[in-house]
Amino acid sequence: MPGRRPLKAALLAGAGIAIGWSAVANAQAAGQAPVEPAALEEVVVTAQKRSENVQNIPVAVTAISADSLEKQAAPNLQALQGSAPNVEINSSNAATGVAIRGIFSTNDGPQGDPAVAYHIDGVYLGRPQSTGGLIYDIQQVEVLRGPQGTLYGRNATAGAINVISARPRFDFEAALGAEYGSYNQVGVSGMANLPFSDKVAARVAMRTLKRDGYAADGKSEDQDSRAFRGQLLVKPTEDLSILLGADYDLRKGVGPAAYKLNVAGVDPRSTNTTNPGAPIDNRNWGVHSEITWDFGPATLTVLPAYHEMKLDNLYASDRRIQLNQEAKQQSVEVRLASPGDQTVSWILGAYYWGEAQSSYQVLLAPPTQVTFGYPDIDAFSRALFGQATWHVTDKLRLTGGLRYTNDQKKQTGSTQVRNAAGVLLSNITNTANAEWKATNWKASAEYQLAERSLIYFTAATGYKAGGNYDGLPPNSYEPEKVLSFEAGSKNRLFSNALQLNLTAFHYGYKNYQASQLGCLNLPSNLAACTASGRITYNADKATVYGLELESQWAISSADRLGVVAALTHSEFNDFVLPVTPYSSGGDFSGNPLPKSPKSTVTVDYSHRFDLPNGGSLTAAARARFVSKQYLLFDIRSPIIRQDAYTTGDLNLSYDSPEGVWSVTAYANNITDELVKSYAFATSTAGVYYGSYLPPRTYGLRVGAKF
Repeated sequence: MPGRRPLKAALLAGAGIAIGWSAVANAQAAGQAPVEPAALEEVVVTAQKRSENVQNIPVAVTAISADSLEKQAAPNLQALQGSAPNVEINSSNAATGVAIRGIFSTNDGPQGDPAVAYHIDGVYLGRPQSTGGLIYDIQQVEVLRGPQGTLYGRNATAGAINVISARPRFDFEAALGAEYGSYNQVGVSGMANLPFSDKVAARVAMRTLKRDGYAADGKSEDQDSRAFRGQLLVKPTEDLSILLGADYDLRKGVGPAAYKLNVAGVDPRSTNTTNPGAPIDNRNWGVHSEITWDFGPATLTVLPAYHEMKLDNLYASDRRIQLNQEAKQQSVEVRLASPGDQTVSWILGAYYWGEAQSSYQVLLAPPTQVTFGYPDIDAFSRALFGQATWHVTDKLRLTGGLRYTNDQKKQTGSTQVRNAAGVLLSNITNTANAEWKATNWKASAEYQLAERSLIYFTAATGYKAGGNYDGLPPNSYEPEKVLSFEAGSKNRLFSNALQLNLTAFHYGYKNYQASQLGCLNLPSNLAACTASGRITYNADKATVYGLELESQWAISSADRLGVVAALTHSEFNDFVLPVTPYSSGGDFSGNPLPKSPKSTVTVDYSHRFDLPNGGSLTAAARARFVSKQYLLFDIRSPIIRQDAYTTGDLNLSYDSPEGVWSVTAYANNITDELVKSYAFATSTAGVYYGSYLPPRTYGLRVGAKF
């Protein structure tokens, strides 16, 4: 029962603590020497575009290590759920949606923009369909919470995610891995780091993953993915480095499915199969370079990149939808940064991003057939930015930042409406050319209470560009803006054995962008609401505030306990929508924002058993509680509500002496909870389709290092 689940989470958390203490107590009771206390590892992040200790910066950021993701058997971004507070992730059709602190983009189409900026090795990827690829051979993933309008700029009103690949090193190393799991999941991974000299090194990596679908047909929600990456590092001198990188990601099969959502707890994967034989053929590839030159007074960094995405999808809800989309983006960022130990440390930069898209989407079912054809959807962003920190004393630091952004979006296309017999009723030419300018700022004060205790306060703004949708004018929406206040405390206590980080935040949103199915503006000779499409509206005002906790405790050298928790309140203050045959409309003021649960708690516990042969056995458990949430902003329908739930994960790993080879057994969502993760309205009033988090899965992974 839902009412019992918070208790269930508390019991699981208590069990983890009890196990941790009993491990130490049992060792003492057996006459053995107690396990020595241990310190937590230092974590370095690049959240402020320079390498810094995560505990020493006034930013709410979580770094998830490669080892942590590997033990979770994480193939993609969904593994970040529970690893950082206030982060919710879903897969919908070909896209991956990320919500941070209740801020989520409900428009993953070619004309929409994400609310969370996604970067791989410093390169921003503008399409949410480019973010669902395999994660492999990485150094870590950094999750920044809160608007990042100064250093990251566009479309980071909710935060940013940085995936940092493992870079070439000047020592030989290699690794191989294989896995087998439920739903006939088979995967292979590999890496080789090749030093050609003390100045040139290369690194290549790959991963494949294939499994049957979660649905009864064995196809819907399957996975057939392959990914490859190559990097070349050249260091002619100690002060100059040139990194060249290329990557390729292929996703085939049927892919994510859209199910008709139910109120009752019946798993639709066992009763309906909406995508039988619906293929996907999605490809992403890109090249980038990072040139870094430390010439003494400052360091110059140049980061040019090119990325291309091609989608060929057939998916379904109450209509079968054929989507063909191609996006080509190019970008360059130039930064000049002072050394970090100066009285005033600073960073200056310029940024350019351009994207050229073509998109063709056909709704294949009656009562009408609608074709959205856009041979040209172009977007451009140009920015200048700077940030400086004044070390007033050895304990007090003040930071200020500014970013000026100029965004432009253009589109040329048409909307064709046909009746059930295929007769053309209307052919509307859609053109748009809009431009927006914004200046964002950041101001923060931080004080070092002790060597390992920091408090800070930050005020900042964020901005997300406006845009256009299908049909005749008016068919545009305004930029989304946010004013954020954040206070935090970062602490390492008890000889660096306990980390305790607390954050409080408050957001005031203006023109929050919310999308749903609505009536397209069509010529007057057609009846109202002859055709539907995705309409993006602006909610005049919205408010989000909350508290977050991140804690890690090294109980001993063999025991780790982690707690991640959040309390969040969100609501639309002023949001009214029109009534249409596809949505009931009305005044949504006072409703919570989508994907914004009031409370979440994750508890992790692990214990390492050191074996006589020099190897080790590590047992780990995770419990995650999430309170009730709504997946859309019209909360009157219980269908789009996800009640409170608790999930549990387990894994057991053996590492051989000196870590040469390892074996990991894992089980995720061990109680097989049915969790809705995404929803969208259909052309039939009151009928919603959506997706679910994965069911119970388990498997075995083996790896070797050379």
